[in-house]
Amino acid sequence: IVKLTHVLKIWSLKFIQIYSSIRQVGPGYVVLELKTFFGTILILQTLTPHEPLVQCLSHHFYASPLLAWYAKFCIWGETVSKQSLN
Repeated sequence: IVKLTHVLKIWSLKFIQIYSSIRQVGPGYVVLELKTFFGTILILQTLTPHEPLVQCLSHHFYASPLLAWYAKFCIWGETVSKQSLN
């Protein structure tokens, strides 16, 4: 288990504080839990082999409607980071 705290500070003011917990359950299954002031986001990542050297990475996001904008931002960030690897 890896635990991280993300803080957005401008000068000495804290705007956003996110506590994250990351667990690797199996060889291809990761659970990320992000806790914010507004609620919790649960991200499930699976990595499935299809053939030699070809894998399928899928993400499932579960969040309250209040955090939907942040979940969409995370999905966009994951997409950009994976496309830059191709």
